[in-house]
Amino acid sequence: MGVLILNILKIAGLILLFLILFLLLVLFLILFVPIRYRIRAQRDARTAQEIPVDAKIKVTWLLHAVSAAFHYPAEAYLRVKVLGITIFRSDQKKEDKKKETKKKTPEKEAAASVQKPEEKSAEETIRKEEEKPPKAADTSGDEKKIDLNPEQASGGASKEEKRTIAGFFGSLFRILRNIKYTILKIYDKIKHIVRNIRYYLATMQIYGEEARARVERHRRLRKEKGFYTIEQQTSIEKALEKKKETDRPDAEASALLECMTNLAANEMFGEAGTSSCREVTDRILAGVEELKKGFQNLVVVTGNVFEDGRRYEQSTMEYMRAMAEINRRLADMADAVIEVVVGIPVILKGEGI
Repeated sequence: MGVLILNILKIAGLILLFLILFLLLVLFLILFVPIRYRIRAQRDARTAQEIPVDAKIKVTWLLHAVSAAFHYPAEAYLRVKVLGITIFRSDQKKEDKKKETKKKTPEKEAAASVQKPEEKSAEETIRKEEEKPPKAADTSGDEKKIDLNPEQASGGASKEEKRTIAGFFGSLFRILRNIKYTILKIYDKIKHIVRNIRYYLATMQIYGEEARARVERHRRLRKEKGFYTIEQQTSIEKALEKKKETDRPDAEASALLECMTNLAANEMFGEAGTSSCREVTDRILAGVEELKKGFQNLVVVTGNVFEDGRRYEQSTMEYMRAMAEINRRLADMADAVIEVVVGIPVILKGEGI
C-alpha cells in the first residue's frame, strides 16, 4: 500500500514538474522572443479619392510559428496561422458561399431538365393569368430588395465601411509622416548645433593621477576639433569672462558644458564644507541662466544617478537630491531634452526647436 502511494506521488510530482517547466518555457518565449511586424503602404494618385492608401500588415512570432496578415482594401482580409495551419480567416464566409453556389448550379440545371415536358401547360397557365384583370401589387418587398446594396447582400463590406477604413489608414499615414518630419527637423537642428560648438566648458576637478589621466585624454581627443577649452570647476557663470579672453570670442557660437554631475559635486563638497541641496541647486541654475546669455546654443551634459536602488550616507543622498532637482529644472528650462541610452538618442522634449 505504501509503495502504491509513493508511486502515485512520484507520478503527480513528475506531472507537476512538467507543468512548471512548460510554464517557464512559455514565459521565457513571451519575454525573450520578439514579435516582428512589417507594414507596407503605398498611395496611388489615380485612385487617391476612393482608396487613399493600399496597406499590407504582417505580424510574426516564434520563427513564423504564429503569423497574422491583413490586407486592405484590394482583398480586405485578415488571416491568422499557427504552425502553417489557418485558424481564422475573415474571408471564409465568402468562399463558403461560392462553394454553395457551385453546388446549387447542377441542381438547378437538373430541375430545369425535369420541367421541360411541362412547358406547354406552363405556357397555357401564363396566358390565362394574363387574361385576368391586373391586381394591385404590394411592391414594398421589391423596393426593399432593390434598395439592398449588392455588396451587403453578398456578405462583403459596404462602400461606407471601405471609406471609413480607408480614412483611418489615410490618417495613420499622415500621422506617421508628420512624426517622421518632426524627428528629421529635430535631428537637423541638433546636427547644426553640434557643428557650431566652439567652446568646451570642462568642469572636472582633478583629484589624483586617475583624474589627471582622464583630463589629459579628453584634451587629446579635443585637440584637433577646433574647440576652445574653458576649465571652470565652480561658479560656471565666470566662464563668460574667460570666453572674452580667447582669440576670437564668437557671440553666435555654441558651447558644450560637461558635466553637470562634476559641477554639482564641486559646488556641494568645496573647501568651505558641504553646502545644502537648495544652495547648490539655486547657485548652479543661476549660473546656467547667466551662461546661456553668452552663447547662441548651450548644450549641457548631465547624468542619471538615481536607479541603483541603494541608500547611501546622508551627504551622498543630499547630492542625489540636488542632482534630481537640477535635472528637473534644466529640463523645464531647455528647448530640447534628449536621453542617450546605450548610444541611442531618445527625444523626450524638443518639438518645434
